[in-house]
Amino acid sequence: PALMTPEEAAAALGISGRQLRDLTADGAIPYIDIGRGKREARRYEPSDIETFKSERRKTACPSISVPAQR
Repeated sequence: PALMTPEEAAAALGISGRQLRDLTADGAIPYIDIGRGKREARRYEPSDIETFKSERRKTACPSISVPAQR
């Protein structure tokens, strides 16, 4: 599969471009720099986006899984 643009990666995750940049800057989502000069041109491997999604998948909601303390 082809590399994803930042816009495509953000859409696949259902987040904004800003949030994608923040996650990338934090090291949560790897990227490939295809730029030639001083400015980066980020692209994302589709498998990295899927890995990020699967690592964040949860099956229980913490707010309702634990009884409230009184």
